[in-house]
Amino acid sequence: MNDDAPADRPGAEADPWLGETLDGRFRLEERLDAGDRSRVYKADHLRLGGKVAVKLLPASASGRDAIARLEREARTVTLIGHDNIVKVLDFAELDRVAYLAMEYLRGETLLDRIERQGPLPLDRLCTILTQVAVALAAAHASDLIHRDIHPGNIFLCRERGRSDVPKILDFGLASLWPLRPGAAPAERPSRTQLARRPSYVAPETLTAPATADHRVDLYALGATFYHALAGRPPFVGADQQLSPEKFLAGDFTPLSELVPGLPMAQDVDELVDFALQRHPAHRVGSADIFRRALVELRKGMNV
Repeated sequence: MNDDAPADRPGAEADPWLGETLDGRFRLEERLDAGDRSRVYKADHLRLGGKVAVKLLPASASGRDAIARLEREARTVTLIGHDNIVKVLDFAELDRVAYLAMEYLRGETLLDRIERQGPLPLDRLCTILTQVAVALAAAHASDLIHRDIHPGNIFLCRERGRSDVPKILDFGLASLWPLRPGAAPAERPSRTQLARRPSYVAPETLTAPATADHRVDLYALGATFYHALAGRPPFVGADQQLSPEKFLAGDFTPLSELVPGLPMAQDVDELVDFALQRHPAHRVGSADIFRRALVELRKGMNV
């Protein structure tokens, strides 16, 4: 239910969509987030009651490609149908706008948590990312690649008395991974889309995009794991900005050198090194392998 830009609460500027009712069903009551083209609102479901999140794409600000991506996001999430992926309730294209209605989530993104509290404890992070890895395995089993995994697209929910239940957001860049005969080739993300979060972009996405497969998600999950433990992404320089030289060389500081007292430090370093291998053939091969590595880290801490 989140978009690419930082939260943009109403009040700083007039929002013509606040108070509008879409399709006679969803009344937009609060803007939660705003990106380059789309906005996300908290809305009342007038027919069924309760709250939903609505991603809005005004036709005047978007081309057919953007609307097609929104529809693809709806179809993709519906196809996977996993508890750790935000649920889509509806998609429609109206005269002035296209929208995606989703479950309304209470909580914060993993990025928000890191920025608010600092790096996460290893055991807590392993619990969270184990569930993310299971959801990615379900997506990959459906021949789908997310292609935009990062801490801002992992939402930590409060639901049914539980906290920090992770949900993967934003399948807008998702594509079919051509494994089975007849599967459509993956649409290549634009360089503009990739430039927004370069620390999580696998090298082959830039150098050989036609060969990119599910392992781009595992690279991004490894970078997310690193960020959540270090409090910053890999490949950053002294100014805390991405260093192109470090990225191109695959040069990152081991977590054991950044995090004092890191439990299972050697195993953590080995997992990060495995996940951030520049050549996909040398990288962790599946989301399930990543999940098992996280489980083993937690077990090792409890010995």
